[in-house]
Amino acid sequence: MSETAIVTGASSGIGAATVAALRHAGFDVHALARRADRLEALAAATGCEAHVVDVNDTPALERLLGAIEADVLVNNAGLGRAMDSLAEASFDDIERTVATNVTAVLHATRIVLPGMIARRRGHIVNLGSMAGLYPLSAALYGATKGAVHRLSTNLRLELRGTGVRVTEVCPGRVVSEFYDVVIARIGRRPRPAVATPGDGHRRDHLGGRGRADPIRRRVAGPHEHQPHRGPTDGADLRRQPVRSDPGVRR
Repeated sequence: MSETAIVTGASSGIGAATVAALRHAGFDVHALARRADRLEALAAATGCEAHVVDVNDTPALERLLGAIEADVLVNNAGLGRAMDSLAEASFDDIERTVATNVTAVLHATRIVLPGMIARRRGHIVNLGSMAGLYPLSAALYGATKGAVHRLSTNLRLELRGTGVRVTEVCPGRVVSEFYDVVIARIGRRPRPAVATPGDGHRRDHLGGRGRADPIRRRVAGPHEHQPHRGPTDGADLRRQPVRSDPGVRR
């Protein structure tokens, strides 16, 4: 029997690549996004089930996710407004960024967790960012991704012994539509992505498909013991994108 995955923000970039990767791995995938035309093309290409929904519409999200017996939830939907200046952010920039990057993640996770706990199996995958782990000149976006990081670490502790796992994937800069939109809005290339002592300041410029690999491996691969690595462990940032709970098995 196939397992069922839900992927939010599925119409482009990492989300679309994750849908394709999970379908290739044999999952039944429910792809959620706002853009119907993109979802229709994705469904035609991958065989996923498309749902046109805004993750900030909590009643609609509750109706949809409440009707799906999910084995995996990939919280990928995200927004990057006022990326280089909180001082220039509008009220709407702050409200929508926090709502999409934090509040919607909390609600989607809340909706699917009771069923996962009752079945004693499940996997929550949160798309974080290096911006949530290291100092960057992106205060608003970094604050929301920092919240996703703390959500992931604390939820992992809450769920110990339930059979539900939590993974946080923390990409660096990714060549995707999200990146293009950010560049168009600020009108220039952003400041260096990460700058921490001893890192060698390495950055990956990978497309969405490349960044879906850690998600596919954690969701579809063997659930072997993986030691937790803190954000300052090791010199190569590319070895630290995935944070997984070593103590809980399916």
